[in-house]
Amino acid sequence: MNTEIYLLKSKFLAYLGIETVDNFFRRFIIDLHNSKPNLSENWKEFKFSWTKENLKKSDFPFIDGLIPVISQRAYNVLQPLINKNVEFLPINVAGERFYIVNVLTVYSKIVNLKDSYEYHYALYPTDKWDPIFKINEEITPLFVTADVKNAIEKNHLTGCKFIKCRITERGFLSKLFGK
Repeated sequence: MNTEIYLLKSKFLAYLGIETVDNFFRRFIIDLHNSKPNLSENWKEFKFSWTKENLKKSDFPFIDGLIPVISQRAYNVLQPLINKNVEFLPINVAGERFYIVNVLTVYSKIVNLKDSYEYHYALYPTDKWDPIFKINEEITPLFVTADVKNAIEKNHLTGCKFIKCRITERGFLSKLFGK
C-alpha cells in the first residue's frame, strides 16, 4: 500500500502561541512526548493564555512549536479521522476549548536514515498507515496521511504546514536486518 505521507509542522512564528503558568502541566510534557496512553485518566483541564504577540489565533497553536494542540473547529474536522490513534486532552485557552493531541501510534524502523535530512524524511512503506503517527527514531515529528492533510486544507484550518515525505523501498540489508 503506497499512500502519501506528510510531516505536519507548526507555523508557530506566524500565529499566536499559547502558554501556561501551571507548573503541574510540565509533568505531563514528558508523557506527551512519549505517547503514553491513558493520560486522560489523570487529566485536568489546564488553563492557557495567548502569547502577547501581535498575531492572529490559529487552529493549531502548538505548545512550544512541538506539542500538537487543536481548536474546537479543528477537532470537529479531525476527530472522525484520527480518534482511534490519539487521545484528545481538553484545555482552556482564554475561555475557549482546545485539545492537546496525544498521538499514540508510534512506528519503529520506518525511517530511511540514509536518505532523510533536516525536515525531509524518507520513509519505508508499510502495509497500513495510521492517519496520524510518530516515529520511534525521534519524539517530536508528527506525520499524517493525505486524508488528514486534505481535510485540514479543505476546511481552511490554520497554523500548520506540510512537508511531503518520500516513500523509499528498503534495500537488501535493511530487509534482511530490519533496519
